[in-house]
Formats: sequence, structure tokens, C-alpha cells
Amino acid sequence: MPHLSGFDYDNRESFEQTLQFSLKHKFYVVAYNHLLAFPNTKTYQYFESEQRLLNKKWWLADGYTFGNISYRPNLVSNEELQNLCME
Repeated sequence: MPHLSGFDYDNRESFEQTLQFSLKHKFYVVAYNHLLAFPNTKTYQYFESEQRLLNKKWWLADGYTFGNISYRPNLVSNEELQNLCME
């Protein structure tokens, strides 16, 4: 069940459901990554059209590292999404 986190329908409950699925099936290792809006993709264009990108060139932003959320999620704050991904 591959899953990227941070889609418009994701909230704290969807993270819990994904975790429970992983535990139920006793995955040895999992890596669930947050959504990234790469340039020239439909996702990037969607977030740009809704003015939800925190920085249009987020990959060049000072201090950016993988794990930073580069857009405003729909159901949680970007800080909460980042924390949920780390949990």
C-alpha cells in the first residue's frame, strides 16, 4: 500500500489508518514520504494556481531539507503535516 502523505484528503486520522495497516501486516520496514510539488508537474501547477506554495522555488530556499513541507495542506497546517510525517 504505497502512500504519500499530504494530499488534500489527508488528516491525522489518515496517518493513523496508514500506521495501523502497516502494523497489521507486520511490515519490516516502511518509508512513507510526504507529497512534493515538483516543478512542471500537475501537482505543482495545482498548488501554484491555488496560491498554496510557500515558496515558488522551494527546492532552492535557504535551509530547505527533505522533510520540510513546501505548500499549505488542506486539512492540517504545514507544521502539523511535517510532525505527522516524522511521527
